[in-house]
Amino acid sequence: MALFLPGKPEKRLFHTMDKLFKPDNIVQFQFHPKNASEAHNCIAGLVHFLRDGGHLFHLKMFSAEALQRHASSKWGPVNMEVGTIEEAHLLADDE
Repeated sequence: MALFLPGKPEKRLFHTMDKLFKPDNIVQFQFHPKNASEAHNCIAGLVHFLRDGGHLFHLKMFSAEALQRHASSKWGPVNMEVGTIEEAHLLADDE
């Protein structure tokens, strides 16, 4: 699965995503420093990106507790950021 920069579908966001074989099941993401902001947003919202983007098979890699923690959040595909339903209601009320 490839993740691309917003507005630049020809540019991959990550160079590699590798599972390190250590006791804590750590995943290492490598990306170019100029893409750090987008990469950090995507990593923070990875559960949401997978769920809301239809990549349900990959959600099997997350624990039930992790999926439950993120149950009320949504992925913003335009800005590649995660937000909660509560935040969306607050923004709508401000308009």
